[in-house]
Order: sequence, then C-alpha cells, then structure tokens
Amino acid sequence: MAANGGKTIVVNGKGGATGAQGSRGAVGPVGPAGRKGDKGAKGDKGATGPPGPPGRSGSNGAGGSLGTQTISGGSASTGSNPIQGTTATSSATCSSGNLLGGGALVTTDNGANRGNVVVQSSYPSGNTWTAVGAVVTAPLNPLPLGSGHSMKVTAYAICG
Repeated sequence: MAANGGKTIVVNGKGGATGAQGSRGAVGPVGPAGRKGDKGAKGDKGATGPPGPPGRSGSNGAGGSLGTQTISGGSASTGSNPIQGTTATSSATCSSGNLLGGGALVTTDNGANRGNVVVQSSYPSGNTWTAVGAVVTAPLNPLPLGSGHSMKVTAYAICG
C-alpha cells in the first residue's frame, strides 16, 4: 500500500470484502422544467347542460291604434213602390291604404217590412266594397214594402 495525498491505494493485493450499504443520501435539487408537449387531439363534445333560469319579463310597449278607418258609401235607393226583383247598388272606396274588408246594410226607408229586402251580394273589387240589395216578396203582394216606400242599400269599406 502506498499513500497518495491522504488516499490509500492498494497495489498488487487482493480486494477486501464488500462493505455494508451506506445510509440513503439527501434529496437532490429539482431539475429544470421539461419542454412543452405537443397539442393533444380534439376531445368529444360534452353533454348538454341544464336549461338556464327564465329571463325577466319585458315591459309593456306603448299602446297603438289599429290604423283602420270605416268608409261609408252613399246610400242607394230604389225609389217608391219597388216591385219584387228590384235591386239597388252602393259602393264604398278606400282612398288611401288597403281594403281590409267590408259589409252592407239593406233596409227600408221607414224600417217596416224589412223582411222583404235582402243583401243580394256584398263583395270586394280592388280598393272598393260593393253591396247589392234586392226586393223580395211572397206571391200576391204587388207592393212588398208598402205604398210609397223604398229600399235603401249602403256599402261599408274597412280601410287600413
């Protein structure tokens, strides 16, 4: 054996027996962070979540009008003592806007014998509503509305 700076060096000798295991050493310092990994594949679509709470009620809007106007056509009359089958026609026209609907009033000049007058037709054409009234009666009644009376027809147009 030779001494070399405080170390023992065995020269030409047999090695000795293996010594007992030493105690566990202290934990070393944390190593540097690794490189960022590659982006992973897109995952599956998740399940639909539960419905949210109901929203608040909105406030009432300002009141408005329907913007409609009723136009009355001139009254048409049959003249006195009409016979069965006599007709009279009245028309009401929307001067602005669109014709939305209409109707008719068929009556007698004195309100009597109204059962002897009818609406024969009531229909639209363009922006005009037309109404036709007719005198009807039972046989053997030459003056269905009474002596000196007449039928009146008035058309009405609803414009918007």
